[in-house]
Amino acid sequence: MFVVGGIGIVLMDLALDRNRAKSVKVSYATAGISSVVLAYVMSMLFIRIKIPGAELEFQFPLRTPIMV
Repeated sequence: MFVVGGIGIVLMDLALDRNRAKSVKVSYATAGISSVVLAYVMSMLFIRIKIPGAELEFQFPLRTPIMV
């Protein structure tokens, strides 16, 4: 998952080269963004599988009981 994200960042960097054709730059950028998004989604899926209550803790990190 981390390797796919790293490859995506490298592809996005290669898309910024001025000496490449526009179609190649667009292809590199599209593949790079897709790789980073895929790596993020798979990492979040892995965390949710390993820690079942993780999505609640990420949304509400400061759950404290209300003192009355």
